[in-house]
Amino acid sequence: MTNISNYDIFISYSREDSEATAALSSSLAEAGLRVWFDRWALVPGESWDKAISKALESSTAVAVVVGPSGLGPWQEREIQAVLEKQGSDRRPRVIPVLLPGSSPEQLPNFLRDRMYLDLREDPTDARALSRLVTTIDGAKSTDPIDQEQKIGDNLRAAGDIHEAGAHYERALKIARATYGESHPTVVDLLLKIGTLRQDQGDYSAALALLSEAMAGAQNLFGSDSSKLASAYNNIGSVLRDRGELDEALMYFQKALAIEEHVLGPHHPVIAGSLNNMAAVMRARGQFQVAVEMLTRAIEIERKLLGSQHPDLAMTLNNLGNVLYEHGEKDSALRAYHEALSIFQSLMGDEHPYTKKVQENVLKATAEDRSQNTQQ
Repeated sequence: MTNISNYDIFISYSREDSEATAALSSSLAEAGLRVWFDRWALVPGESWDKAISKALESSTAVAVVVGPSGLGPWQEREIQAVLEKQGSDRRPRVIPVLLPGSSPEQLPNFLRDRMYLDLREDPTDARALSRLVTTIDGAKSTDPIDQEQKIGDNLRAAGDIHEAGAHYERALKIARATYGESHPTVVDLLLKIGTLRQDQGDYSAALALLSEAMAGAQNLFGSDSSKLASAYNNIGSVLRDRGELDEALMYFQKALAIEEHVLGPHHPVIAGSLNNMAAVMRARGQFQVAVEMLTRAIEIERKLLGSQHPDLAMTLNNLGNVLYEHGEKDSALRAYHEALSIFQSLMGDEHPYTKKVQENVLKATAEDRSQNTQQ
């Protein structure tokens, strides 16, 4: 099947579900996709079979819409035609879409191994539709590993950690089958999945994956590589979250030593490692050391990233937290206010980062007022 796509998605549906499918097609078109929907595309007098066959061959993905009555006979013909012509990269991607009143059990056996889009609760679910658009964008890549990674990255950015993990796992499975265990792509995917498991709170799984990535990075790149430093930082982050502060600090120190050797003492990556170490020092009650580390990180970020960068704002917020806990309210407020100004300028008032710093400002301000009143 040709890889040249005239359409992003072909809509396969039963006539009983025409109205819901038309609404779905309109939503996808409004999201910027090139949609083949027979009501829009078929020309009177044109051979339906030929038009549909051509559209299927030139589509990146096929949405198989399933309503209360299940698949229609035309749908089964369309899907079988796609599956018979699919290459080893499973292009075009076949995506079942469940409408209200349907169930996964209505999917035929040849579709039950596919991830489906669940619109049973709300056919206009913006988040679910966004996932479909993301999946199709990722499917445009001709490399299956890259395809799965891109979908995973987009889903993770959208906050859908569970689905992102499923795509990363598929990418890892393909990468291992293609390249074996010792390959940079395998290491990168192990790092991604490991940090994702950390976000899910599965620290044991995260450590196992990141330790495997660490061994792979050392084997491939040696003991003085940025990739190995990344593995050290990620392992340290998991250990910190588990409360194993001494072990976490050891890994952060090892990462920082590599980074300073490879990148020099003034690099944004160094600032990230200093933030990691400062968090450990803060947890251990070593506030002055944490302040010194964060101050150095801020100096690096101001010089290399400029005065309006989200990384600088994040470090300023971290510094504010340390100063606040240490009782230095005025200094904390100055750091918070600068962080807030940057986030408001770059991300607006409604972004979670902006709101979090705003909460810190209000907290510190309220306590400062309370103390002044008592005096």
